[in-house]
Amino acid sequence: MDKDLKRIAARVRTWRNEARLTLQQLGDRSGVSASTIYKIENLQTVPTIAVLLKLARGLGHKPSEPRAEVEVEDRGIEVMIGNETYEIARGDSMHFDPNLPHRRLAAGGKPATVIVTAILPERIHTDLATRIARAVEDRADASCLNAQV
Repeated sequence: MDKDLKRIAARVRTWRNEARLTLQQLGDRSGVSASTIYKIENLQTVPTIAVLLKLARGLGHKPSEPRAEVEVEDRGIEVMIGNETYEIARGDSMHFDPNLPHRRLAAGGKPATVIVTAILPERIHTDLATRIARAVEDRADASCLNAQV
């Protein structure tokens, strides 16, 4: 049943993203609250059949489609954060505490592109700037040595 719920959550999120709808917009179209849709997409609640029917209709899909198998190509990245695993589909985003152990894997053995945006603490900015400056100096020194030989 866990796999089925993950498939349903992924399908609802994918359809919503493809339709370029916010949670609130889908809520308005389907009569399901934005918070409930969020909880379904993030596996925080088990949707009733009635809710799934409303969502499917609000997204212009057949009622049977949310349960349909998700092709491997529809998956994207499996993200493990701490002891939790999440499937991230094309167009999804995720925010988490980078201090937690984490890793990303392309689902189904297919290559995937991940764009990571991070805000570094000031102490890391200083350390990183120092390392970059040293690397540039080392490279310049190496170029001078090669030119002299």
